[in-house]
Amino acid sequence: MPPTSDLLIADERCRRLGYWSLDWVRSKMYDTDFLNQALRVGLTTPRPDYGEAAGEALIETLSRRELETSAHDVYSTGIHLASLADILTTALRKSADKPWRVPDPVAIGKHTWRSSAFLDPTGMFLRRVVLVSNWSDERHYQECRAWATMGEVCVLNAPMQLAIAVIGQSRNGKRHSYWTHGIRHPFSKQLRFRRRNFVGEGFKDTWREVWREDDDTFPTTEWLDAMQSDGVLQDVCFRVDVEVPKPEVRKRILDLAEKKLDRIMTTQEVPEPSLSVCSFPRPCPFLNPCSRGDAPNGSHGFLRLDRISGASPKA
Repeated sequence: MPPTSDLLIADERCRRLGYWSLDWVRSKMYDTDFLNQALRVGLTTPRPDYGEAAGEALIETLSRRELETSAHDVYSTGIHLASLADILTTALRKSADKPWRVPDPVAIGKHTWRSSAFLDPTGMFLRRVVLVSNWSDERHYQECRAWATMGEVCVLNAPMQLAIAVIGQSRNGKRHSYWTHGIRHPFSKQLRFRRRNFVGEGFKDTWREVWREDDDTFPTTEWLDAMQSDGVLQDVCFRVDVEVPKPEVRKRILDLAEKKLDRIMTTQEVPEPSLSVCSFPRPCPFLNPCSRGDAPNGSHGFLRLDRISGASPKA
């Protein structure tokens, strides 16, 4: 079964999407799906090389699941994403940090809340990593009010730290951002991202473009140090704090979650579709079978959740 917040988000987009999400998942995954799974490994592993652990986890997942991409060289895209998972994990979890923790399931009415969040090593704060192409005030409020944030905060009764990572637009199988892309001097080998003075001016033609996965002469920590030195790290990695709401507000959200879960778990027939959200903000994973009047099945690119997790889908 998916995390409870994911299920509620899917149900609010389309009740049919929420209904099918109890049992099925599309075999193809987006790059952010791969990154989130890899980050979960890197941030919680006891291994001291947690960045490398995240990159290895992404490649391992890529060997089992398909990547949704228009790029022709899927292997190169996978290496690029593994490198990105490594540097993101290293930026989010400092060397002195203990592994992040995962909250235990908790009861909400007759149901079990399966958290998608993390706990900081002390257990005092929830944490959530938000990967975005760009950041805006609208996205800020969307993420703060989402079930993955406010639902987790209210159910687990703990404040949350949102770790925002701006990873840039995806073009030709690569994420274009300071995390993955810089420029290097041909002689001094200095790594830079933008000029500290005369910001509107570019670098001379002698400087060469460099992608993180193509240059292993810089350890991950040195790449991050160069981002910090050029003043770009704070542009693409920052924190948003979300407090536990007042008791009456928290109770209202808990009651709403329980009511929605009651309806989702007792639905016996396939609900009506919601046509206006089939393709926005991204195509629904069940768009093709739904538009044909079919149900998801294994022969059309879908996997049963119980086959992946080894647990009953509605347990």
